[in-house]
Amino acid sequence: MKIQRLLNNIQTRIQRRNFVKKENEINKYLKIHDVLQTGDSYAQIQGARETIANYAKEHAVSVDIYEARKALDEATDFDEHIQNNLSDKLNLIVTNMLTGKSKSRFVSAKTDITYPKTRQTYKLYPVYGEETEIAMPVLSNTEDNFIRHLYRNIEDLTKQVTKTSKNG
Repeated sequence: MKIQRLLNNIQTRIQRRNFVKKENEINKYLKIHDVLQTGDSYAQIQGARETIANYAKEHAVSVDIYEARKALDEATDFDEHIQNNLSDKLNLIVTNMLTGKSKSRFVSAKTDITYPKTRQTYKLYPVYGEETEIAMPVLSNTEDNFIRHLYRNIEDLTKQVTKTSKNG
């Protein structure tokens, strides 16, 4: 009986240590600075923390998420209309951990709507009777949910802060 309790105690300590290690790894790459008051966006971001942190780790960036209204707290000279407009938005900041370059963007925190996304790609069409192909633009429309919209914005900001200049 005592051996089983000792094994359970050791197993619990190992699980706790692994949990703390995993949380520290996530917090190194993703920081949510405020308890977000906008719907269930906070709960959805909490569920996606590990995925966002893994993406950030892979690209050597850190992601910070604030309530957008907090960006205006220091500057009180903004009118009430602007403050109300930012009440349902997040301030997303992506920082390159190697160079320190950062970019930010306001992202909607509404989880009950879909976000339209239009993308233009090119498709090759054969010219009949000839051995050539013509590239024609093709538009594709999709609708993203809140988390996918957040992922796209993180990806876009990551590309902006990690791109290398072609002059070097």
